[in-house]
Amino acid sequence: MRSATARDVREVVAGLSRRVESPLALEREVAAQVTRVVPADLWCALTIDPETGNISGGFHDEGLPYERLGRLTEIEQQETDPDVLTMRELVSSGVTARTLAQATGGDLARSHRFRDVLSPSGIRHEVRVAFRAADGRVWGAMVLMRGTDLPDFTRRELALVSALSQGVADGLRRATVLSGGPPAQDDGPGLVLCRVGETAVPDHVSASARRLLDEIDDGRLGDLPYTLASLVHAAHRRAGAPHRVRIRTRAGRWLTAHAERLGEASVSVILEATRPQEIMELLADAYRLTGRERQIAALAGRGLTNKEIGSTLFLSAFTVQDHLKAVFTKTGTRSRSELAALLHGHPTPRE
Repeated sequence: MRSATARDVREVVAGLSRRVESPLALEREVAAQVTRVVPADLWCALTIDPETGNISGGFHDEGLPYERLGRLTEIEQQETDPDVLTMRELVSSGVTARTLAQATGGDLARSHRFRDVLSPSGIRHEVRVAFRAADGRVWGAMVLMRGTDLPDFTRRELALVSALSQGVADGLRRATVLSGGPPAQDDGPGLVLCRVGETAVPDHVSASARRLLDEIDDGRLGDLPYTLASLVHAAHRRAGAPHRVRIRTRAGRWLTAHAERLGEASVSVILEATRPQEIMELLADAYRLTGRERQIAALAGRGLTNKEIGSTLFLSAFTVQDHLKAVFTKTGTRSRSELAALLHGHPTPRE
């Protein structure tokens, strides 16, 4: 059997991005294909909230030793003497793929991450890859790592993972927004109070928060999902700044987590249902609705007639109907009631 080529991987990943329904399952499948031609000793995958740029989920079972993750999370969030190429920097920089050697100018010891986490774990080479859509927003990321027995990632390997970035981002956008079953019953906001040291330790978890935490599809860092542990550390390090992330749970529910520093070593996290308007914007983005189509879909979802929509937007009723037909075609809905249900968080995946 011939060995896999870069073209093979691109073709397989393109197919996966169109059909895999879970964001983390997609990234795991992508990693399995990528590492056939870009060898790695360890890897991890993250989903990213495209609005806030914060981590919204992750798969760490093939990554760094568990005991190193607390220090890694701390390094990622520190503002005083920040590390090079943090996940936050990768997301905001516009870069698709970059190695740690490139980020440090070849002086790896400049990186806190290398000194305190990678090197003690037997890792010398790291590349971080952002899955960035055409509009520049990041929907996920992957980190590939190598020990001392392999050379650093080459320009050719960086070109390969960069070429996959937009396709995987589109797949993640679809899987993030359109996956899951009907939303679970909303039983109100949940509260988590955390004590923050080297790790975030929940001192109090309300009953509703406990149910919500169990739904989050993520690895664990101590007693919290990695996503929330990272958010807690960010709030603890950067008091006063807004810290929130949107999360799609296994039960099909959209949650928004808000973290706020309360004291020297205390952070509160409120988990609540994401606002319908935010869900609608995410779904409209996933279905590639134009600006005008979004306006008309939103008004139709509120029960306005074509004439009323036309009067509001200064369009003829016939023009409104044409746009509405395009919306129905893109979303796979057949009526205003189906469209309203879809745009308020009850998506049905389309093939």
